Amino acid sequence: MTTAVRRRDRERDRPHRRAAVLLGVAIGYATPAVGLVLLGLVALAAMVLRLEWAVLVVIATAVFEDYLARLDPSAVKVLGVAIGYATPAVGLVLLGLVALAAT
Repeated sequence: MTTAVRRRDRERDRPHRRAAVLLGVAIGYATPAVGLVLLGLVALAAMVLRLEWAVLVVIATAVFEDYLARLDPSAVKVLGVAIGYATPAVGLVLLGLVALAAT
């Protein structure tokens, strides 16, 4: 591979790297509320771009919720509280992984 080709490839990949770094810095310095908003935007973009994923998530959630309700009606509420407390940390991890994958 020639130097010109390598340079061209680096120049082409530079915006993706820049976006990943900016996203990582934004998440690192963001308040939890801003982090959740960014997580929501990433999730919304993923669902808009991949509609079949959104349908799969909705169906899987409905089936799992029905299964939990049959086991114990309070299990759905307990799971909701657990997810509510875990969401900020999980969101930051997921956004970090998205930023890493974008590089």
